[in-house]
Amino acid sequence: MLLKEVITLNKKEFLNVLKKGLSGLEKEERKDILLDYEIHFAEGIKQGKSEELICEDLGSPKEIGKLYKANILIDEADKNVSTDNILKAIMASIGLGIFNIVLVLGPFLGLLGVVIAIFATSIALVTSGVVIFIDSVIIPINFLYLYLPKYLMLNPTISVFLGVSLVMIGVLIFVLGIFLCRWIYHLTIRYLKFNLKMIKGK
Repeated sequence: MLLKEVITLNKKEFLNVLKKGLSGLEKEERKDILLDYEIHFAEGIKQGKSEELICEDLGSPKEIGKLYKANILIDEADKNVSTDNILKAIMASIGLGIFNIVLVLGPFLGLLGVVIAIFATSIALVTSGVVIFIDSVIIPINFLYLYLPKYLMLNPTISVFLGVSLVMIGVLIFVLGIFLCRWIYHLTIRYLKFNLKMIKGK
């Protein structure tokens, strides 16, 4: 349920606050939403209600704006996959309430940490593999004696195999990381939609 405004608003004040809450959305989207509330006020006045009473029934225009904005940005992120869109949707969801800092930002940061760790591991393996391969084939005598088992450095074939294997494993982890990112993206969208429904009380 939306919070009520402490200060009684009239139609003009309500729509001005709502308009500010919709900032950042496309002009046509803002126009359509504001038109819906213009109609709502017109219907309420026909029923004999005052503007102040209609505002009270509708609830906080600031909260209404936040809900509309989050809903639209989440839908946009669902339709058009991009890092920018998902970040906008997440930030809009966080703005819906202080508890969403924990409910939305917490899980997102956790998943982000996993993704960073996966890609960091991939890069580290590929880099190590390339270094070992070059070390074995092009520059046989070097600093790797300090870090690798001695028998690996004495057998170029094993060193080459190890280097190539590390590169392949690193590339495989990188590819799996890309698929994981896509899965996390769509999972995040579903979670944001669920969170939005919970806030709306549906």
